[in-house]
Amino acid sequence: MKRDPKAKAIFSNRCATYLKLMEFPSALKDAERCLELDPTFVKAYLRKGNCHHLMKEYHKAMKSYDDGLKLDAGNAELTAAKNKTIMAIQSGMGGGEGDEERARHAMADPEI
Repeated sequence: MKRDPKAKAIFSNRCATYLKLMEFPSALKDAERCLELDPTFVKAYLRKGNCHHLMKEYHKAMKSYDDGLKLDAGNAELTAAKNKTIMAIQSGMGGGEGDEERARHAMADPEI
C-alpha cells in the first residue's frame, strides 16, 4: 500500500479479508476507497453491498448492488447478492424476532 496507494486491487483484497474477519466498518472503508480510486470498479460495489448486508443495512446494500448493476447489468455475483438481500428483507418482515435489534440499528444510523 505504501508503494502504490492508488492500487484498487489491494484495497479490494483487504476489504475481502476484513469481511472474513467480520471487521465490517474497516471493510466498508476499503470498499469506499476502491470506489474513490475507480468509480467503475464493479467488484467494489459488490464488496460495499456485502458490508452493508452483513451490518443489516439492507437499504444501503441494495443501493450498492444497483449501482454496480448499472455498470454491469449481467453481473451474476451482484444479481445473486441483491436477491439474497431481498430474501433477508422478506424473511425479516414475517417474524417478530430481531425487531428490537433492527430498531436499535436504525436509530443509530444517521441516514434513517
